[in-house]
Amino acid sequence: MERRSPIVERAGALAMRHSSALVAAGVVAEIIAIVVLLRVRPMPLPHIDVDLYRVAVKEWLAGGDVYGQLPPTRAGWAIPYIYPPFALVVLYPLGVLPWSVAVTGWFALSVLAVAATLYAVARRTWPSGGARGALVVTALALPVATVLVNPVRETLGIGQINVLLMGLVAVDCLIERPRWPRGMLVGIALAVKVAPAAFLLFFLLRRDVRALVVSGVTALAATAVGFAAMPETAWNYFSGGLAPVRAISGVPMAANQNLRAVLARFDVPGAQAWWLLLVLLVVAATAAGMWWALRDRDPALALMINALGALLAAPIAWTHHWVWVAPALVVLAGRALRYRSWGWAAAAAATFAVFSYGWYERLPMLENRELDWSLAQHVPGDAYAGAGVLLLLGVVVLAVRGLRESRTGPVERAGREAAEPAGGIVRQS
Repeated sequence: MERRSPIVERAGALAMRHSSALVAAGVVAEIIAIVVLLRVRPMPLPHIDVDLYRVAVKEWLAGGDVYGQLPPTRAGWAIPYIYPPFALVVLYPLGVLPWSVAVTGWFALSVLAVAATLYAVARRTWPSGGARGALVVTALALPVATVLVNPVRETLGIGQINVLLMGLVAVDCLIERPRWPRGMLVGIALAVKVAPAAFLLFFLLRRDVRALVVSGVTALAATAVGFAAMPETAWNYFSGGLAPVRAISGVPMAANQNLRAVLARFDVPGAQAWWLLLVLLVVAATAAGMWWALRDRDPALALMINALGALLAAPIAWTHHWVWVAPALVVLAGRALRYRSWGWAAAAAATFAVFSYGWYERLPMLENRELDWSLAQHVPGDAYAGAGVLLLLGVVVLAVRGLRESRTGPVERAGREAAEPAGGIVRQS
């Protein structure tokens, strides 16, 4: 049974009436947030990943071995390049533009990618708000994500590519009537980095065969571009079984927040077998949660569950890979308001509390010191992965309840869109 929430409905209507002022306030807040990020609370190694991308592109253009020992970055760090060859084609401008132009342009694109993700999620989370409502949500959420969501703050600070890939995936999956063949942007993201392949599950569960085919064809075409640009390098990368990626998979470093890394930090005997078992369980739980969310006509939630499962199961998931937390907070808060649910509100608050800070940074780390953590130190040290497991378990519980409802009674939410009030806020009892 659903009933209207007049208080929040009025708040939504008020926000719509003053949308221009709220968007303007959000833009000002974002400018302040950027100043705070770059000047007040800068990262210890600002733009380090942009620097790595530049080094890799220059090495490629010079005919060197991109996957071998690269020259040090401006900060003096020798960092391996692990992305597929096609990524170098995409990153080419960074290697030829002046440093200041490259850094500024990359930062601006990254902020826009976060904004595009939040917008796409808001359109699905608050459908009755339309484009204007989604713009208000984006303007208000973006400054919070920039400064207060630690994975986003880290990513923007070091210049990591993940927010750009997140933007491609979110827009491709959530925009209702895209002007491009759905699946194309996911395919491009997949060719740049292997990890977005996990989002093919979204199309699979939606039975969107066309999007699956488009994703695969696009990824193959983009990979072919990489082969054309650097045939020998591309052949060595793929024939070697993605050796650069395997070399750092499952490392016990504190910043690696996934199930495999947690097992490594606990130094569990037979960790590989346990990890494979956990991956199977995570995939099953992810599929169940996504099925329930799609049945509940909430593709944004389904996509967030997809991202959560991918991060937990991945062999590498650095803290800055958890940028999906920002749009997930919008989804959780949206469901809390839509259903006037303390459960969803608690999930949103707890998620924000965990991901607003890099808890592992206060612990002994590097040089395998993580292996000596006490049980108490593992709580903050494995906080991101632990929170991810709890969130996934929560949606599985909801999925099981949804399955029981479908077997024992009528589907009560069949007319939710028609019954939804102007503010898009309802309650489920």
